[in-house]
Amino acid sequence: MFSGKFSARPMGDSVGEWCRPISSIGGAEIGQRQRVPCFYTAGVRIVAGTARGLKLNAPVGSATRPTSDRVREALFNSLNSMGLLWDARVLDLFAGSGALGIEALSRGALDCTFVELRPEAIASIELNLQTTKLADHATVIRSDVMRARAELFSGADLVLADPPYDFDGWSELLELMNDVTLVAESNRSLEFPGGWDVLKERRYGDTVIHIVSAPPVESFDLLEKTQ
Repeated sequence: MFSGKFSARPMGDSVGEWCRPISSIGGAEIGQRQRVPCFYTAGVRIVAGTARGLKLNAPVGSATRPTSDRVREALFNSLNSMGLLWDARVLDLFAGSGALGIEALSRGALDCTFVELRPEAIASIELNLQTTKLADHATVIRSDVMRARAELFSGADLVLADPPYDFDGWSELLELMNDVTLVAESNRSLEFPGGWDVLKERRYGDTVIHIVSAPPVESFDLLEKTQ
């Protein structure tokens, strides 16, 4: 799963947000008309590391909500001070523009797998990886996170999860994880099952960041036996 290879995915005709067709883009000859997804500069930059200062793009519309520079800076400073970032294998769920995973790569993570369902967001992630020159350390997967298999989490050291604020599938998502550190972003304080260790919880305006540690498989087995 963590191949460290960047894989572009064909977008097909199912993209929801498109710019007006134009006569020439991406090397197309004049006269050819192509539809391309609309992006905007999201107002966020990579805060630190090899890609520091580079601006990120996001697809138009309200479905993508990039984490602000202020919150990402505080979050990744915490992860770095905890020793959870350098050479980590990262999984970025509900990746959106890819801002969290790309910040992790910029700061020294070994590789990152981005999981996102919407084709326009996939295109945005791929564009941002090219802009930051971090594509060689990334794998991009188009998938519904809630239909992902547990194998997706195998080998991951750090999971970044920033779903829509109305997301109500946290319990099901947590069941897929063990022996991993999770960063969970929400607009409310979340409750975690027994055996999970809450390392840090902090509110930044409307955003609540949780850094939690999932127990290893052996701990899950022990909990089930004692219940």
